[in-house]
Amino acid sequence: MGDRFGVETTDYQSLWQWSTDEPAAFWAALWDYFEFGDRPGTVLESESMPGTRWFPGARLNYVDRVIRSARPDRPAIVHVSEDGTTVELSWDELLGRTAAFADTLRSHGVSIGGRVAGYLPNIPEAVIALPGDGEYRRDLERMRAGLLGQGCAGPTGTARAGRPHDRRGL
Repeated sequence: MGDRFGVETTDYQSLWQWSTDEPAAFWAALWDYFEFGDRPGTVLESESMPGTRWFPGARLNYVDRVIRSARPDRPAIVHVSEDGTTVELSWDELLGRTAAFADTLRSHGVSIGGRVAGYLPNIPEAVIALPGDGEYRRDLERMRAGLLGQGCAGPTGTARAGRPHDRRGL
């Protein structure tokens, strides 16, 4: 940290101190560290907490961030279901299924800027659906809540505590 940002952080306490003494510099350093791209000119609108806006006007692309992590030597998803069954998805499978889901949304009239509600348990399809939906809402700012929208995605059933739960009627 000292070489790159001119601050010595030898332990957690000194890192925390820097983050509270100079929050704009700290968060700018995190932006750079995670290589989010060109940093906006303003990191935070004011130092008044709570209520400030962080990186106003910034737009991040969730799909690009996921794809950037792709490593062909490792699975994209390792899912262990409640019954102990393990399923692995490669990056090619994840990206292919995500593209297919995005195509399905498009074929049902979901357009750029559209919102799709999801009712999904902790399964690989939840991971597949988020970037597939993100094809339309290419930034985190617009990915906020809105449960009513142009579509809805969900499973036909789930299992919890060893019991199946039919969700087709929802």
